[in-house]
Amino acid sequence: MRSLPFRRPSPGTTLAFVALTAALSGTAIALPGTNSVDSGDIKNKQVKRTDLANNAVTSSKVKDGSLRSKDFKAGQLPAGPKGDKGDKGSPGVPGTSIFPSSIPSGTTVAGGWGGRYIAPQLAGNNTYLISTSFPVKAPAPLSDATVNVAPNAAAGDPDPTCTGSSDNPTAPSGKVCIYISRTDNAGVTGFRLTNPGVSGSAPGDAYGFIVRILDAGTVGPTATTNAEGTWAYTAP
Repeated sequence: MRSLPFRRPSPGTTLAFVALTAALSGTAIALPGTNSVDSGDIKNKQVKRTDLANNAVTSSKVKDGSLRSKDFKAGQLPAGPKGDKGDKGSPGVPGTSIFPSSIPSGTTVAGGWGGRYIAPQLAGNNTYLISTSFPVKAPAPLSDATVNVAPNAAAGDPDPTCTGSSDNPTAPSGKVCIYISRTDNAGVTGFRLTNPGVSGSAPGDAYGFIVRILDAGTVGPTATTNAEGTWAYTAP
């Protein structure tokens, strides 16, 4: 058999074989120079928390002002000094009505009225009076002639000067206009207040008015009388 010629391996091949053997065996290889690891010897983002011993990083190793609040868990940072107590605000203005003492001249106020009642056993024998109050007194007392119902089949005292509607109640100067939105077995009229027990103008009729609901004649134990709507008043 013919023998193969033997060649001595080159230095580069020998060094590569030694390095491979060391890598496979886990043997550490000393770094040249000062035998230390500097930033250039570490691949970026390769050092992890598990590579550091407990308490290895101390205050002297951290650059001043480099840490932020997000780098700490809740409660790790001490509380800062308590701030000065703020000044107490001034008290508010005492509350008042929408008007100081009476409804200003030319001003219109509006509201709602209504009721549902059991009809009487005898026709035309049931009357209900609904007292309605202004937010403050009117500048002049009302009379029966100035409290009326807008034209309607159920109106007992229709006033053609009441030209608004139940959705948009209006009134001429010095008058109350009552608007009917729904009725059942009822007629409706308007009056000034009578003996309201309020001190003031003769005898308190500047504080509101009365809506009168009168049954229209249907009787029986299951019959009802009801009416409802809105009103408006304009101060003279």
